[in-house]
Amino acid sequence: MKQLFTAFLIAILLVIGGFGFGAFITSNHYQKKIAEFKADAERQYAQALEAKSVREQYLQSKANDAAAKAKRDQDEILSDYRALRAAAGDLADRLHERSAGGEAGVPGAAAAAVGVSGSAYGRASADGAKLQRLYERQLEIARDCDITAAHYNQLIRLWNEAAR
Repeated sequence: MKQLFTAFLIAILLVIGGFGFGAFITSNHYQKKIAEFKADAERQYAQALEAKSVREQYLQSKANDAAAKAKRDQDEILSDYRALRAAAGDLADRLHERSAGGEAGVPGAAAAAVGVSGSAYGRASADGAKLQRLYERQLEIARDCDITAAHYNQLIRLWNEAAR
């Protein structure tokens, strides 16, 4: 009986030892797998960060290009606006001279003629001034619309570049 008990005890110890050794081997195996998984995840994360950095640099360069193009467009629009405004001023001066008949067209001696031409001149001058203000306001609105359109066009181009 003592031998049977000893054999049984040895068998139990062997089974427990086998389970312990198996658990140790399995633990080592899965720790290696976990370490490989972590290393792979870190490598993928580093690649993603690098790709993100490259994409951000690309988009930043496109944004800088778009901002420079928008500035050039705005400068061109403002230059055109100034030229149109100067041309409008020249046109207003010519209209003023034509409606007043020039300096030689106003008679100095006849009071009735001065009254009639003065009222006609006043009306034409007031209408011309209103027309000039209206024209200048239209130019300002057109300038602002053109600048806004240029900015929106650059934003659309930048969006399309970023969407690629």
